[in-house]
Amino acid sequence: MVSLLALLALAGASVASRDCKCTPEDECWPTLTDWAELNDAVSGKLIRNVPVAEPCYFGDGNDRHACQDIVSRWSDSTFQASQPVGYCYPLDYACPIVTAEVTPAGACELGPSPVYTINATQSEDVTQGILFAKKHNLRLVVKNTGHDLLARSQGYGSLQIWVKYIQDGIDFHEEYEPKCPLTNWKGSAFSVRGGYIWGDLYAEAFDRKLIVVGAQDWTVGILGGYLQGGGHSPASRDFGLAVDQVLELQVVLASGELVTANACENRDLFFALRGGGGGTYGVVVSATLKAHPTRPVITHSLIVYPLPDRKDPLATTMALIDVVAEFLSAYPALSDGGFSGYGGWGVDKVDSPISGAPELVMQNGGYSHVFAKLVDNSDDDFEQTQSFVEDTLLQRLRRYNGSGLMISQTWGRYSSFGEYYTAATKVQQRVGYSKMAITSRLLDKAALTSDIDQVKEMLRVTSTNAPDVPEKATIWTMLFLVGGGRVLEDPTAPSTDRFVGVHPAWRKAYLLAIPTSVLPESVGQDAVKGMQRDTSYRKADVMRDLAPGTGSYANDGDRNDPWWTVDFFGDHYPRLRAIKELYDPGHVFYCRTCVGSEYWEEEMEGKEYGRLCEV
Repeated sequence: MVSLLALLALAGASVASRDCKCTPEDECWPTLTDWAELNDAVSGKLIRNVPVAEPCYFGDGNDRHACQDIVSRWSDSTFQASQPVGYCYPLDYACPIVTAEVTPAGACELGPSPVYTINATQSEDVTQGILFAKKHNLRLVVKNTGHDLLARSQGYGSLQIWVKYIQDGIDFHEEYEPKCPLTNWKGSAFSVRGGYIWGDLYAEAFDRKLIVVGAQDWTVGILGGYLQGGGHSPASRDFGLAVDQVLELQVVLASGELVTANACENRDLFFALRGGGGGTYGVVVSATLKAHPTRPVITHSLIVYPLPDRKDPLATTMALIDVVAEFLSAYPALSDGGFSGYGGWGVDKVDSPISGAPELVMQNGGYSHVFAKLVDNSDDDFEQTQSFVEDTLLQRLRRYNGSGLMISQTWGRYSSFGEYYTAATKVQQRVGYSKMAITSRLLDKAALTSDIDQVKEMLRVTSTNAPDVPEKATIWTMLFLVGGGRVLEDPTAPSTDRFVGVHPAWRKAYLLAIPTSVLPESVGQDAVKGMQRDTSYRKADVMRDLAPGTGSYANDGDRNDPWWTVDFFGDHYPRLRAIKELYDPGHVFYCRTCVGSEYWEEEMEGKEYGRLCEV
């Protein structure tokens, strides 16, 4: 008994004395004078944050008018990106949006949002923020647009560096001349120097009849989590992932030093920042990316949905699952034949606009896709492409005649990739969801084609709610045919650039499948936790069983994934963690499920956020 008490006392002493980041409740929190000195160091660009929805929690006329404006723009990603603590996916909002006519039931607090923000406009501002956080032992977060499902740009009691307004220009290199002799690229390139979004770079590229490998959503930031996490794209099948396009980076390190990372300098850092995840090695303030000549595009659009007056809804649902399984088994052949693109499916009516599906599918459930093929001449290739899709995909549907499913297809032709992207692919996703859970899996050819019955079981499980879930969520699975082609090329081969740290599973993946569950904002936390368990275990497990040798995609991943080190980073994790220790030995940079985060934990105390402490 004495020994046990002694051990318990030692354990208690260890917890009490462990190192934690300072919060506003701690004596170590910077004084007002300290904050004023930081504000002077960044030329008056320090912001004391307030929640975006704060005007909805007060009663005077001006606040009510402001609240109406916020409510009307809440789901607009451009609006959220313009706020210091605006997030496209506010997973832990402590001050949720309410309508101007409703009296809020709770308080409005920052919660997991940073306390202060440096509205950086130059790399020196980034350096000042990093040095201040180190000096005062503060949690530090980095944000650009807030497109972040992993909540890497949130952090209770933190200081935030906001890089959106570092905009030093986008430089075009018609014939790129690399500083590093190991960089074997002689084509065109762009140097993006600051927090620009993909829409900015697309405008520059399309005007010059060029293709850059970027996000489907044009409002996503270029240099942050998207690029550093891998970056799938409407053009990735033909040119590789976004990280495969990176020729050079400019990075502010945890030391405050601005360095170059390429195939000659800081090679390990170059490797880690090309797929090893954002927010953990340094702050990227510039990137040079490959650009490719444009080509004509042929598109195939398909929708499948149950008839509204179907006589046997259950039989029709089972037929829909069978049809989607047939489609998925054809995806590798479609990709090998030159097609890529975005689709999705669900068995029920889609109440949430997050799907972006056609109206008939949203009203009835169903499947839809827009796939595209880059060709040399759209006139000469059009008939051949139609025949290929007929043989590869559509002939599989004949057996489902009379099953209560409606099928419709359309074809399109575009003179350039830019015209195709603008007309058929460009999206601005509806955002602002807090009651949402997602998981994802990279699916290779074997997973999609070896056992169609197992594919059907995966589709059945991922499209339905578990029986014990308190509230039934709307479920939509996004199907991104963005692998295959150039994505499959081995980055370690001598003929290609080998400094790429993205999950090795991408090099055999064809499809990224992302089951997404959304609950109404009015439900309680018990329902949200039940939905999350269903997502992290039941849905994720059936996908893992189908493709055990692949992984997840962190940028479209589950931040509650218990196996995140393997699912997000694969065999690269030990090397990435060693690089983290080399460039950030003091762990200035932290984000949940980022490399090195297993050394830290948040003291939740009944909330979804809390003080950050060493394990």
